Amino acid sequence: MTKEEIENKLFWHYLSGGVLALIWICIEIDIYPVRNTDEYYLGGYNQLSCLCLIILGILVYKVIKIISLKKQLKKAQLCIEHK
Repeated sequence: MTKEEIENKLFWHYLSGGVLALIWICIEIDIYPVRNTDEYYLGGYNQLSCLCLIILGILVYKVIKIISLKKQLKKAQLCIEHK
């Protein structure tokens, strides 16, 4: 992969990760006041909690992918410097 491709992928992972984090925060703000109440269990908040868990898993994946891409970018820059 070239340096430009890696930088492009990094940009899109940062952007999509930021949007997902914003969505996750908004859903958590919606859920927090009713947690551990009857409304939480009867009002469909279980599905939102499940969605938050899925989004959190995707965010963890994105962080791991960003770290991996940064390592690849560093290697690509080292290869360019040696040439």
